[in-house]
Amino acid sequence: MKPKEIFSRIWKNILYIILGGGIGVLLLMLVFQLPTDKMYVHVYQSLPTLENEFEGGIVVDGYQASLTGNFTDCLMLFYSIYENPKHSTLEQVMHMYRTESSIGDGWAPGESLRDYCNGVEQSKELSYGRYWHGYLILLKPLLMITNLNSIRMMMSVTQLFLVGLIIYFATKRGNGKLALAFLAAVPFFYFVSMFTSLSLSICFYIMAVAVLSSLCFHERFKEKNRYLQFFLIIGMSVAYFDFLTYPLVTLAFPMIVVLYLDKEEWKTKLQKIFGYGIQWGVGYIGLWSAKWIFSDLLTDSNIIRDAVSTVFERTGTASSGNKITGLFLVFSRNLEVYFNWSFYILTLFVIIFLVYHIVKNKKLYTNLESIKERFVILSVALFTIIWYFVTQNHSEEHYMFTCKNIAIIVFAVICAVTYESE
Repeated sequence: MKPKEIFSRIWKNILYIILGGGIGVLLLMLVFQLPTDKMYVHVYQSLPTLENEFEGGIVVDGYQASLTGNFTDCLMLFYSIYENPKHSTLEQVMHMYRTESSIGDGWAPGESLRDYCNGVEQSKELSYGRYWHGYLILLKPLLMITNLNSIRMMMSVTQLFLVGLIIYFATKRGNGKLALAFLAAVPFFYFVSMFTSLSLSICFYIMAVAVLSSLCFHERFKEKNRYLQFFLIIGMSVAYFDFLTYPLVTLAFPMIVVLYLDKEEWKTKLQKIFGYGIQWGVGYIGLWSAKWIFSDLLTDSNIIRDAVSTVFERTGTASSGNKITGLFLVFSRNLEVYFNWSFYILTLFVIIFLVYHIVKNKKLYTNLESIKERFVILSVALFTIIWYFVTQNHSEEHYMFTCKNIAIIVFAVICAVTYESE
């Protein structure tokens, strides 16, 4: 890109982020005008389910990654119903206040939510302003009509439907092997239990919608050069809706799909990896930072200082104390959740399929340019390693859900092997 084009892109990105942040604030303020009476009732009805999951919240015993995300889900439900007339709507949107029961030294969102619903007096009020909490624009309306168990059933249907649509549209385009690659990667999200978690399914929804959009509108996006804005918006969406769970999949999966659909030389593909990756990062970091800036500008707060401190903590070194050994520790810990017979068998089937494909299609591997294109697609698998290296503290402590980034490696490997250049 020429310098003039670069400056134009920078200004457009800034405008997108400012506009997106403004719309995000307005949407949250609108849903906070909804009456909470019905929401309160439906959260109260959900307490028996939540209480059963306070200790561990594992759907399948012995499988740590099959967790319900009860800790964070209780926070989400609490923010949906919490009211304090001392705070304006803007203050509540920017700071996300809730009360906390005096239980132990740390947070106890489940017990605190239960006490709040039961009218127990709570003297301590906390805020969680470094996130956007954009999920509330969907969660609050849903809680007006039903409870957590019903929402979980809706989630199970939605997730299955999204997977089905991706397989359908990939196959319809004549990319059956792409559909198979996605289907093989889905179990590595611990898909069997994902419908039980409000917080741990957000990135899956964003990723699936992004992949669907690429499959349905690839030619249009490419013709009008919309993919740069597309990845910017994906990054912004993750910052708005998600807690820091496993956001990397929202970049890697649609990027692999775009690289798979594009029959271009390897240098062009490599440029797209850098371009789309930068755009996603600008959208993600930019909108997240905008939340901190808006909060400090519009209300009396020090969220920027708190957020920056948290970023340094979460990107700190793992418990080994060394960045290199820490990477091996983090990667092995995230990989260990797949050390069971269900994933052994699945991995064996994947290996057999790949070997069969390689043996049957030897001609595909005699073309040097084609091999280079495959390696570019395969290079996206390195995103997972880079993510674990940068976010060592977070990925070590929360390995039970950051492990879902391993699905990127599975998807990238199968797509690289099965890719056919023109």
